[in-house]
Amino acid sequence: MLILNQNQREIKTVIFDFGNVLVDYSPYRFMQEIGIEEKYHARIGDALFQNPTIWQEFDRGVLTNEAAASLASKKEPELKRHFHTFTDAFGDRFKAIPNNVAFLKKVKQAGCKVYGLSNFSKQAFEVVRKKYDFFDEFDGMIISAHHGVIKPEPEIFQLLLDTYPINPAESVFIDDLEENLQAAAAFGLQTLLLPPRADIAPYFTFTEGSAVR
Repeated sequence: MLILNQNQREIKTVIFDFGNVLVDYSPYRFMQEIGIEEKYHARIGDALFQNPTIWQEFDRGVLTNEAAASLASKKEPELKRHFHTFTDAFGDRFKAIPNNVAFLKKVKQAGCKVYGLSNFSKQAFEVVRKKYDFFDEFDGMIISAHHGVIKPEPEIFQLLLDTYPINPAESVFIDDLEENLQAAAAFGLQTLLLPPRADIAPYFTFTEGSAVR
């Protein structure tokens, strides 16, 4: 069995966010890795992924890589080349967080159901999905860009519960952003705020007993 340490309740379903939970989401590291000079990082961040008008629509599936880069370029025309370089390479920059991937697999082996609920652009998720086979462990997932809704909007949590046989009282949603957890809690889901890229395992205990069904 799987026990959530913070309240000692048995968990039968674990719902994972992806960014900074199972894969490292570090945009400024991404820029460094693809050779964008550090002096441009803050300006790119402000115009692109710190700009909700662009980034939320990117995650919603409304904007492609090309469209997001083009919109950001209107604010910082001289950085147009860097915006396109960044969005084109974005999906390939995500790296798995090994300890948390191992936890995911252990949870599945214990007999729990595992689901994904993540804000992700279409093109980036296609790359990440092909790169890592641990996504095969999931019993199902809701990716924001595939449905046109994003966390923390209530609609994405309703969609999750309408799509899959999840009992909120026996489930926990793991995310690194408090606003997403507050939205999940409104649907009766138990929640766990994970510091970015922290190990998940210490928050749970596996106990002897029949597998969770």
